[in-house]
Amino acid sequence: MNNLVREYLIRKAQAKKTVTYSELIRDCRLDLDMSNPADRNEIAHILAEISIYEFQENGVLLSAIVLLQGGNQPGDGFFTLAEELGIFNSSIDRITFWSQQCDTVFSSY
Repeated sequence: MNNLVREYLIRKAQAKKTVTYSELIRDCRLDLDMSNPADRNEIAHILAEISIYEFQENGVLLSAIVLLQGGNQPGDGFFTLAEELGIFNSSIDRITFWSQQCDTVFSSY
């Protein structure tokens, strides 16, 4: 697991702030380019691993605070992971679910 990214996200959560993928990559000095599909897959893997760990330990999806450029919602991978963990399904409004997850993250750290 990338502990640098995990600690960065925890600090953001403690400050009750969201972050874009680009900000995360820049601030954590990851050598990734969001225009490259392989690099997008890599950041998705990093975030999934962190979220699975945090979900098992604390019951939260820490990656809820990582948003697409424009800052209005997370990427599709967030919802796919939530489905895989059994906490989200297509009968739930995505934005409502995401908003609830953000609230949970902010109140947990």
